[in-house]
Amino acid sequence: IPVTEKEISLTELPQFDGAFITGTSPKILPVRQTGGYSFDPSNPVVRQLMRGYDDMTEKYLQSFPEMGRQ
Repeated sequence: IPVTEKEISLTELPQFDGAFITGTSPKILPVRQTGGYSFDPSNPVVRQLMRGYDDMTEKYLQSFPEMGRQ
């Protein structure tokens, strides 16, 4: 998936089909509404990113078998 990182204004939000936030705890969390604009939290691209992030995290954790899985 090609990625462009840039700041966007509220006036640009209607151009987007989906939105998410990311971080250590939420991983990739779909956004349903912001600034009065609504997004589909089941957006297929956001869901694909969520699965990919989860797969990448799982592979990373598996590379440390000495840590054990609790």
